[in-house]
Amino acid sequence: MMKRSTGILAVTICLGTLIAYGQPRVVKKEIQTGYVPVAGGKLQPDQSRVVTLYDREGKVLEESDQHLWPKAQKIVMHTERNYYGVNGRLDSTLTFLDGARSLKMETLFDSAGREIGIQEFTSDGNRSYKTVYVFDISGRKIRQEMYDRDGKLFNFKNFKYDNQGNLTDENGSEQGIPRYRWVITYDSHNRNTMRRDYSGDGKFIRKHLYLYNADGRVVKETVLDDQGKMAQVVKHNYEYY
Repeated sequence: MMKRSTGILAVTICLGTLIAYGQPRVVKKEIQTGYVPVAGGKLQPDQSRVVTLYDREGKVLEESDQHLWPKAQKIVMHTERNYYGVNGRLDSTLTFLDGARSLKMETLFDSAGREIGIQEFTSDGNRSYKTVYVFDISGRKIRQEMYDRDGKLFNFKNFKYDNQGNLTDENGSEQGIPRYRWVITYDSHNRNTMRRDYSGDGKFIRKHLYLYNADGRVVKETVLDDQGKMAQVVKHNYEYY
């Protein structure tokens, strides 16, 4: 069971950017590179790298996530490729693990063309997990439910927003057990400036701080542990059309 990486938080940030800065330069590629602090106050690459490719309309074409898999002590690459219909809506996503196809995710729409969920298929074409969305009266997605092959609820996520439509609270459970909670804050330009992460039982885990460039795009993410000590830095670089 996989999820699209281009989620509500990313969409919310993009909308906030447009509101604050007008139409920015069109990004062709975004590269996120991870670092960890070492002796002497220096930063050392942690072998994590996320590369996202966009078309001229800002739609995500592909995202490749490279990271170290601790259990196997090897670098793995997870890739998602998005495919859009003639009307510009996201019809499907193919996922690959180290180049081998793993899943296909087909977007589900209602009669009005609104995205209402995702149907997953395994590499051999069999139906797998299905995700459905629940909306409030304003049309905002407030809940996401994933069901297994037998139609049994496997996990769910809940979403809350502020008056500007920014996602401020996300929490999720798996097989009835609370797993995480994110609390997100914004500045006056609707830019996400901080995210606080909690465990399923409410324990504070870490804090993410975000720094922006003149275009209103994130250029640096600093992750602090529960004691306020720097745990990771993610630098964002962009290529434009």
